Amino acid sequence: MVEVIKAFRDKETTNAYYVGDDYSGDRIEELTANGFLAGNTPKLDTVEEVDLDKLKVDEIKAKLDELGVEYDSKLKKPELLELLKQSAS
Repeated sequence: MVEVIKAFRDKETTNAYYVGDDYSGDRIEELTANGFLAGNTPKLDTVEEVDLDKLKVDEIKAKLDELGVEYDSKLKKPELLELLKQSAS
């Protein structure tokens, strides 16, 4: 079984799957590649390889978007960095 990380409705069975559910169908590889199942998501290791303090604001926002984190677009760089560090762990 693989954990669902993005809600979806299975096109073959029409079953709805929500974040945190376990999926054990035949389409694990396809759904993982499309970002619905765990395995293709950014991890803390990926984020920490980059020196976070050297990232520009739009790069930080892009990382937050990759992680699916909602944030106020008016936040300043230090606040965005803190949010990124908290969200990636």
